Amino acid sequence: MEHVRQHGTTVARHVRQGIYEVRATYDTKAYRILFACEGRFHHVLLALDGFQKKTQQTPQAHIKLAEQRLADWRRRGKASGNMKGELAWSRIFLTR
Repeated sequence: MEHVRQHGTTVARHVRQGIYEVRATYDTKAYRILFACEGRFHHVLLALDGFQKKTQQTPQAHIKLAEQRLADWRRRGKASGNMKGELAWSRIFLTR
């Protein structure tokens, strides 16, 4: 994600509808993180799902989960009129 922050989404793979994927390796295992760029200036990198890579393609179940979480995040932002609810949701997800 730091690499995306520094270089933009050109270093990530576009999955669908504003959702991107970055790959990471740790301790000889490959991981994927699905994220979206949000905020007025796309300055918020919102991690939607992270999982260990086991197949060549990104599983549809992970993509659907990311889409649901992004829709939920956006819905909460519109309902509250500010980012407080959105930031709370992202903190909950990222600490699981």
